[in-house]
Amino acid sequence: MRKIGSSALLKGLFSISPYIGVVLGLYILKNAFLSIIIYHLGLITAIILFRKKISFGKISVVNNRPLLLVSVIACSLSGLLLYWLWDTVKLPTLNLSEVMATFGLVGPTKIVFLIYYSTIHPILEELYWRFILDPKDRFFSLSEFLFSTYHILVIGLFVKIEYVILIFLILLCVARIWRYFIQSKQERLLVLLTHTVADFSIMYCVIRLY
Repeated sequence: MRKIGSSALLKGLFSISPYIGVVLGLYILKNAFLSIIIYHLGLITAIILFRKKISFGKISVVNNRPLLLVSVIACSLSGLLLYWLWDTVKLPTLNLSEVMATFGLVGPTKIVFLIYYSTIHPILEELYWRFILDPKDRFFSLSEFLFSTYHILVIGLFVKIEYVILIFLILLCVARIWRYFIQSKQERLLVLLTHTVADFSIMYCVIRLY
């Protein structure tokens, strides 16, 4: 019993990785790449330690192609929606070009970041937050709150507070839906693909805005 409890605690400790990455990387060192790498080092460590929790053979299987198609289309629209609503949701005093330049996302660097953020990032996140943690809560889990909450530290730099709250609630629901797809539908690849599409759509939109 003690071993199971300590194992669960160790797994959960890595959930502070994004908070360390965002605070240290964005708020203190002002470097987007460093921020995400710090975060990912925590996730990679967790994946190595708890790799037996991941059923890699099941990740390549799609059980419901229509559901995959609908989900991918829905997630691809997230960036378009942000682009359309940007003037409404952004902070009034925000100069996006200046902020992104401060974080080092200019020139070819922003394209490299887009590729990394849209491929490696969603895979590492899903392997940890959904596959390793694998919460069993009926409704929302602590890990889903932690996953959604760390985004606030980033989004709050760009978006009005009322929309930060709205985005947090959307992320919380999306995290729960992804867990449902994995646990009830065995759609691991679907979750990986939709997360990838959503990240690409949003980050591409941000790059187009400055």
